[in-house]
Amino acid sequence: MVARMANLELIELYPSPWSERLRWALEWKRAPYARRAYQPLAGEEELTRTTGISTVPVLLADGEVVGDSDAALEWLEAHHPSPALLPADGRLRAQVRAWEIAATETMAPAGRLVMIGRWKARGMQPFADHFAAKYGWSPAEEARMERLLDVLVADLARAVPSSPYLVGDGSRGPT
Repeated sequence: MVARMANLELIELYPSPWSERLRWALEWKRAPYARRAYQPLAGEEELTRTTGISTVPVLLADGEVVGDSDAALEWLEAHHPSPALLPADGRLRAQVRAWEIAATETMAPAGRLVMIGRWKARGMQPFADHFAAKYGWSPAEEARMERLLDVLVADLARAVPSSPYLVGDGSRGPT
C-alpha cells in the first residue's frame, strides 16, 4: 500500500530566512510542493483574508493553514518523518531546538530590524515604513538589535572553527 502524499503549497517571500528554511526542509524530505510568491504591501490583504495570517511563510497542507516556519516544520516532521530533520537523541534534539529558537526568534528578527533601518536610510519607500510599522522598528531598537547580533555572531564565529556543526559531529546524521 502506498501512502498518499499531502497536497502542499508554500506561500513565501523569496529573501525571507523563514521561507528559505522551510524550502530547504521540503527539499530535504523530497516532499512535492507548489510555491506561491508573496508580495509585501500588495499581497498582504489577500494573504490575511485567505489564510488569517499576515506573515510568511505559510504552508497550505491538505486544506490546513500552517503559519510560522517553526509550526510548519513541526507539521512536516509529523507528516513526513523520513528523512528526519531532528536527531532522535533527546539531548541533541534539545540543543537543536535551542539553536532553532535562537535563530528564528532572536537572530532573524534582529536582522530584520537592522535591515529596516538600512532600507529607511536608502529611502526605500513605502516598503521601509510599512515594515517599520509592522515590526516595531525604531532607531533605538535597531541599535539594540545590532549590538545583540554583534555579540551572538562573534560567539558563533568562535564556535565553528573546530567543527562545522553546532550540535553533534555530523557522523550519524540526524538520527
